[in-house]
Amino acid sequence: MAIDRSKIQRQADAHMAAGKVERAIDELLKLLEDNPRDHAMMNRIGDAYLQIQREPEAVDMFKRAAAGYEREGFSSRAAAVFKKAHRHAPEDEDAATRLAELYRQTNLIK
Repeated sequence: MAIDRSKIQRQADAHMAAGKVERAIDELLKLLEDNPRDHAMMNRIGDAYLQIQREPEAVDMFKRAAAGYEREGFSSRAAAVFKKAHRHAPEDEDAATRLAELYRQTNLIK
């Protein structure tokens, strides 16, 4: 059964505006479940997790989004999102390695 994406989006926005970030995340996760390749939504959910100090979940979402962007050939976007993951989990070797590789591919470092 198809979901009403615009209704769920409005609910998520209303929850965010009211400061009910966890409820907003629940709604955003419904949208992600409906479209698991929505990398922008993963990034947005990661940002929401950061607002409620749930960094491990945020970093996981950022890494999922960045990997998706990377797979689809959006290297600059992938690098930007891996950078967010690395900023919040500098000990994560996978994120750091992938970020460095993307920087090399996009000539951001030599």
